[in-house]
Amino acid sequence: MAREIAEELDHDMLAVDFLRRPDGSLGILEMSAVVRVYAPRQLEVDGVAGAYEFDKRGSYEFRPGEVWPQELALAEFFERRWIRARRDHGGG
Repeated sequence: MAREIAEELDHDMLAVDFLRRPDGSLGILEMSAVVRVYAPRQLEVDGVAGAYEFDKRGSYEFRPGEVWPQELALAEFFERRWIRARRDHGGG
């Protein structure tokens, strides 16, 4: 759901916090384009640093390695808004 919200709002990186209501539905508590990550090892799974990657099949897969979300967001921004646009329109 958070990914759909980010795409609908045309954001390259968006943190969405939810609360589950008593009836089981989700409500948005807050959204932020700023993610407080101060070290590339803040996400660990079984002691291994990494990040979850959304793949072409539509699922998430854990990829080991040190990650800066800000760097990934910047790469996605350039890919979506500059590189792909220039490639699709025959730019150099």
